[in-house]
Formats: sequence, C-alpha cells, structure tokens
Amino acid sequence: MPVLSESNVQTYLDRFAKVAPDAKPLWGKFTGAQMLGHVNSTLLYTLGETPLLAFRGNFKTQYIYAPLLLNGIAKFPKNVPLPRSKKQPPPKFPEGDFETLKATIQRLFAEVKAGEFSPPHHPYFGNIGPTRWLKFHAAHFDHHLRQFGQ
Repeated sequence: MPVLSESNVQTYLDRFAKVAPDAKPLWGKFTGAQMLGHVNSTLLYTLGETPLLAFRGNFKTQYIYAPLLLNGIAKFPKNVPLPRSKKQPPPKFPEGDFETLKATIQRLFAEVKAGEFSPPHHPYFGNIGPTRWLKFHAAHFDHHLRQFGQ
C-alpha cells in the first residue's frame, strides 16, 4: 500500500475533484459531499482537531486486519461500520467540499514536513504511528474514491 505523500497526493486530489457533491455511491449511503466530509473528518482526527475516539480494537483488528490493510494485502471491504460506541447513534459528518479537503491535506503535509505530525491512536488499529497513518489515509482515500467510481 502506498504511503500518502506529497509525490502522490495530486493523483488522489484529481480523483476527488471528479466526485460531484450530489454523486451517488456504488455502495453505501454517502453522497459525494458526505464522503468528502467523512474523509476530511478523518484527517482532522489525525491532526488532533477532533475529540479522541475510544479504542475499540482487539487482537484481530490490531494484528491481523491492520497489517493486511496497511500493507496493501487487502483492500477495505465495502460497508465497514464506522468506529463508535454501541450506545451511540451513527456519527453524522458535515458535508464536505473539495477545497476544504485539499486545505486539510496541505495542513497535514505541513505538520509532516515540520516533524510535528504526532497522530493519536487509531480507534481499531491502536497506536500505528505517523507512517502507518499515512498508509491508512492512502487506503481510506482509495476505498472511498472506488465507492464513487474513481
């Protein structure tokens, strides 16, 4: 699995730019705008700008699923539930837009370049560190772009 980097991010941005706000997914329930908001919210989480999510992982998610997904051996499956407490309703993400997503990605790379990117734990995979978070973002981007035929 590629690591999200300044050398490959434009490829992802070109694909995101093709997703219309009212686009219908090939699977799942997001509109294009909701998907952009979800992806942006995930980036904001890794930048420490949203509340810390409880760790809900286990041996299987940390030591089987994470290596399979983050090393590109498997792709994210369709319709994976979002991390949340069983007592909580599904999270509602604000609708997003391409320019906001692009700006958040630029902020991410500014932190990476400055050596200040210190992401929190992943809610299922645990403490995966900066490089594996960048692998996660590449896989997560690809998953949702495929969801919209990109």
